[in-house]
Amino acid sequence: MLNSTFDSRVIKKFFHWWKKELSFLIPNALSQLLNDNVAFLIIQIKADKIYLNYLDNKTTKLVTLELNDSGLADYQQLKRDNLILEKAKIIVRLNNDEGIVKSLILPKAVEENLTQVINYELDRYTPFTQQQVYYAIKKISTDADKINLKLILTPKNKLDNTYEILKEWGIIPWIVDYEGLVNDLDNDYEYYNLLPKEKCYKQNKKALIFQSSLIAIILLLLSCSLILPVWFYYDSGRVLENEIKTLKIKASAVQELQNKMAILSEKTDWLIAQKKKYPPLIEILETVSKLLKDDTWLTILDYKNEKLHLTGESPAASTLIKVLESSPLFSNADFESTVTKNKTTGLERFRITVNINSRVTDETE
Repeated sequence: MLNSTFDSRVIKKFFHWWKKELSFLIPNALSQLLNDNVAFLIIQIKADKIYLNYLDNKTTKLVTLELNDSGLADYQQLKRDNLILEKAKIIVRLNNDEGIVKSLILPKAVEENLTQVINYELDRYTPFTQQQVYYAIKKISTDADKINLKLILTPKNKLDNTYEILKEWGIIPWIVDYEGLVNDLDNDYEYYNLLPKEKCYKQNKKALIFQSSLIAIILLLLSCSLILPVWFYYDSGRVLENEIKTLKIKASAVQELQNKMAILSEKTDWLIAQKKKYPPLIEILETVSKLLKDDTWLTILDYKNEKLHLTGESPAASTLIKVLESSPLFSNADFESTVTKNKTTGLERFRITVNINSRVTDETE
């Protein structure tokens, strides 16, 4: 299905630009009132010490405290002496030995179900299962046919232990990232967070509503201050004349746009029909996984032009044709080459191609 909703990243980029480029129009006192994202307090725990750094355009080393009652008292005193720390968002940064980063290249077709695919294949991409680690996905780039991403993982017991230590100090993290791939919060709108949702910082809803209302009012006032001088400058006759000319141009543009939208609608309907005609890749992978027994190994799986190409080893490769054709998703399974035997493993090497059945037959029935 085509995604017709606005991308939240576009909205984030707009407000980030607005904050940087137009904030000079807002009085300093009001700007400080609205800005609850003054800076970041970066916290790292190493051995029996806790390191605090302050990030506001540049990183400033604050203090190194002992991880005991004395250090807790020093931290509380530091907050009392520096009220700006109360508004700083807290970033917990895991050490290099507390996580790993893995680069992945996946087909563009799985982008809509990226989280589900990673969940399903996590133990194949990494030596861990979902029960062992917390992980986050960071997209690096998206091409026409593939997605480049980073998979960041940390053992659950390490992150849970760090979280409980900070909780005893009254520290609730905003996000948790990894020293091997730190978030660039000034320039990157798609920061990742290793912290599970149930442990994330909950922002005060009343404060958020109040802040959003003030921003809306300011935007409205700015719009009025820009529009009203222009409105009163022109006399009503000239304004009317200009509006008529503008309307004629817009009417022509609308007509042209409607024609383009009609053509685009036809193409969209065709694309949707083609997409629904065949099962999604994740369903095909799941079916193959269920059909093949644990003693059969796949080294290559290629899906192209409604055909699935399987390469691997099995104790009895000849039986795989019948196994694959037992599923309503597949038909016309056949060997692409002669079955050979691996002398080392004793298994039979095979290359099989099988057609992917469309859903048109099922719907008409």
